[in-house]
Amino acid sequence: MPIPFPHPDDNRVSNENERSEVSQPDEIIGLIGVGLLGGALAERLLQQGRSVLGFDVDRRRMEFLGSIGAAAGDDAEGVFGRCGTVFLSLPTSDIVVELID
Repeated sequence: MPIPFPHPDDNRVSNENERSEVSQPDEIIGLIGVGLLGGALAERLLQQGRSVLGFDVDRRRMEFLGSIGAAAGDDAEGVFGRCGTVFLSLPTSDIVVELID
């Protein structure tokens, strides 16, 4: 049984079938930062049948993406350009600010 969550339009509770405004199953989910947390997130998204496009400055982490079935982007800008939803899993808020600024 799905866990109910607040409906985006009002105070009623909706179920997973009403999540049309959140990412769609066929949408590519972006992921910037593929360390311990980002890698686990990528694995979980893939297990749920989602497509993942990720980027990390560490070449080994990019190879990890390919090994689990995710696509590896050329750079962060490309991930932002192709994905409507992008998760950031970065080590410091300074890096986040630098990335999105």
